Amino acid sequence: MRIAIDLRPALKKGTGVGTYVQNLVENLALIDQENRYYLFSSSLRDRVPRERMSLPDNFFIKDYRIPVRVLNYMWHKYRFPPVDYLIGSVNISHSPHPLLMPAKKGKRIITIHDLFFWTHPELTRGEIKRDYLTLAELHAHQADAIIAVSEHTKKDIIQFLKVPENKVRVIYEGVAESFRHRLSSQSLALLRKQFSLDSDYLLFVGTIEPRKNLVNLLRAFQGLVKRGFKGLKLVIVGERGWHTEEFDRELQSPALKGRVLITGYLHPEQLVGLYQAARMLTYPSLAEGFGLPLVEAMASGIPVVSSNTSCIPEIVGDAAILVDPQRPDEIEQAICSLLTDSELTEKLTRRGLERSHRFSWKETAEQTLQLYQQLAGEG
Repeated sequence: MRIAIDLRPALKKGTGVGTYVQNLVENLALIDQENRYYLFSSSLRDRVPRERMSLPDNFFIKDYRIPVRVLNYMWHKYRFPPVDYLIGSVNISHSPHPLLMPAKKGKRIITIHDLFFWTHPELTRGEIKRDYLTLAELHAHQADAIIAVSEHTKKDIIQFLKVPENKVRVIYEGVAESFRHRLSSQSLALLRKQFSLDSDYLLFVGTIEPRKNLVNLLRAFQGLVKRGFKGLKLVIVGERGWHTEEFDRELQSPALKGRVLITGYLHPEQLVGLYQAARMLTYPSLAEGFGLPLVEAMASGIPVVSSNTSCIPEIVGDAAILVDPQRPDEIEQAICSLLTDSELTEKLTRRGLERSHRFSWKETAEQTLQLYQQLAGEG
């Protein structure tokens, strides 16, 4: 088979869809030395991160200096040029997001991570708000198969995009093995020193944007400070997204002064350490399609406080405390329970470690390859 995969989401810092497509490609490279893979990329400035990807001889990078906006405009409005013109005919073309790569021949697959852009368009912006809302349903019907990253996302796809159930395949995302490897106490001590973390801290990982509900996390954290957890800190790992005005106002509260650290994007090695040294992951997101930080935290051996919404109960099972994300008092109480109850912490940590083994990027790649083979009539 000749298989085309849109690599463009992995061009920049590895978050969200970029993490998905990079791990999918790397694990396909480990398990499949027979089929030929064409990794399509286009950007005027950003180049494929070859240093991050060690690929065998049956993987080919097709990198063009075509501005992303120009190509997306042509693809979304005119479906031109088909990807076949750029890399040759393919049996399978796989887009890791809801919009198809146009192809004249072969079977077409899209991966839908969530339908937040459909259910909450007021909390989206840019190309996602402009193109996804108008094209996602059409492209879902034109696709030969849809990968959903959770059962919850599958239900949303069927309900909102009106596609038949047999077209949607649930294939969970995975977790990098690096999160399971325990760092030495010396390494963690150096990391703490680097970030001036000389006391316990809560961890949040994700983009700073309304969807992640960080305002209510800050309010819950203020309640903890008032309860007497004076030395506790909150570490937010992630870059600023959009519409952060309310977050910035809340951050000015006197109770938070010197207690909130915003690191921006971190390299995976640093992120692994910050997970392992944290007291817990606090993740009150309003909606997720899979929630990679949840699995990363469980694999890292720390307990989780998260929302009782969207796919989150499906992913964490009984290995987390779930709360109403709209109630800062519930978030505060859940965190307090873990800070003061060592038995509860140990129980959830143990459950999380066990549950994290359900999620593997190798398994993601194996199931995706099976789908390629079935669509191409080879399995």
